[in-house]
This record gives sequence, C-alpha cells and structure tokens, in this order.
Amino acid sequence: MMNFQNTYPQHPEGGTNKGESYILGAAARRARASLLAVIFGPATRQWLEKHLTPLKEGRGFHPGSGGGEGAFLLASLLGEKTAIYGIDEDAALVGAALQEKARLGLGYVHFAQARLAAWNAGQPYDFIYTRIQAAALPAPEAWLASLSRNLKAGGVLLAEVIKPSGFRAYPYNHAFARTTELIGRLEAAQTYEAEQLSGRLQQAGFTDIVCTYAAPAFIPPACNPIASLSLECCQAEILRCGHSNREELNALLLELRTYEQQEDCLISRPGVLQVRAGID
Repeated sequence: MMNFQNTYPQHPEGGTNKGESYILGAAARRARASLLAVIFGPATRQWLEKHLTPLKEGRGFHPGSGGGEGAFLLASLLGEKTAIYGIDEDAALVGAALQEKARLGLGYVHFAQARLAAWNAGQPYDFIYTRIQAAALPAPEAWLASLSRNLKAGGVLLAEVIKPSGFRAYPYNHAFARTTELIGRLEAAQTYEAEQLSGRLQQAGFTDIVCTYAAPAFIPPACNPIASLSLECCQAEILRCGHSNREELNALLLELRTYEQQEDCLISRPGVLQVRAGID
C-alpha cells in the first residue's frame, strides 16, 4: 500500500503476517465494518461534533480506519484545515478507502496499511479517534500505550468501545442468545466497563476522562446480519479459548442467519461505551 507521505512511513511488516485468528473471518470483519458505520453513524457524528468543535485545524489519527468511513466523517466535520491519517491492518479495506478518497477528491485524508503497535508517525497527533470491539484486544494496556504514544500533550483521545454482547433481539432465538453469551465471555476477560477502562486510561497517562454509554437501539432489518457477522469475527478466539467447538459454531451461524431474515425479527445495535480523555 502507498505511504501517507515520505514523513509517514508504512509499518515495515505492512500488516501482512497474519495469524489464524486474523485470517479466519476476514471477509466478515470487512462486511461488519461497513455495517457498523451505518448503524452507529448518527450517534457517532453527534458525539464527535460535541468534542471536536474546538478543533478547526491540526492533525487527526484514526487507527483501525477500515474502509475509511470514520475518517471521511471526521473530514466532513472538520474541513480541509485538519489532516486526517487512517491506518488499518487489512489491505483490502485500505484499498477501498483509497479508492473512495480518490472519488471524493479529499487530498487532506490519508490512509496506509499498518499496525498500531509499531506505528511511528514521527510527530504526535492533535487528536485520535478509534472504534474497537471489546472482545478483540488481548492486550488492552499495550493498545492504550500505543495511543498515548501517538497523542501530543494537550491532545484528545476519542474512543468508542463496542460490546456485541449487548445486543438485544425479539422474538427469542436460541442461536442469538448463545451468540451473545459466547461473545460476552470474551468481553468479560477484558473487563471493558467504564470503571476499569478509566483506571487503565489513567495508568497510561490520560486525564479528564469522561465515559458515556450509548444503549442498544433497534436497527433497520437490512442491518440484522451484524449479529452473525459478529459471531464470525469472534469465532477464532472462541475456539482458542475453548468456549465452543467448530460444529456448534457452524450450527449457530446457520440458525442465526435464518433468524436474521425473519420478517418479525428485531435486532438492536450493540451497546457502545464512548470515551473522551486528554493527555498532559
């Protein structure tokens, strides 16, 4: 993938050395990223508007930028005086983001394929925006340390922590209930509740921490596949932890996809913890 500019080098590994847990469900992660942008778009925009209003110029960083939806949202809120830099490990998603950037003609939005853990911009950013899955980070302390390292003194971190176990659905369905249970076990290991996350942020050097929770809300039927996609994305970790087996997961996915297509099926978006923090 192309570098941002000469001063923004691509991570030397290029994000290409993937383990089984990354490769399994790659297509599902890409599809889920697009759906999440639709599902959370209005709530995320309202939240970002509130906290980014003072920033009319500078440099913003969006790790885990996926297909670029979040970066383009930031650009629409802040305008061309604020340069936005997005990175993602998935080459396909970065390629899609670069194509959309070219279509929109946004010269101040940049993308590169890279890993956050080893990213070195050479100059810290004025703000960072990221959206993560609560069950997807095996080492949250290292993640927060990487964010802190890339944020300049006086900068702002804006992070959305999605909790897929917070799904709701009607009418009752066994596969849906079992899915939220399995994903909930992964989340429990990370303890991404507001109190624990605030403590971890403080340990990483962040201050002025404000956590708000956006409760689940029902989504349009076209977005219902977010449930099965979430299970697909988590299945490698579920298997690794021994919470289930491949036979059960295949059966759950089959039943869940059928359930998602029922005319009377109502599924909510996941709950999301929205976190704002500064750094001295």
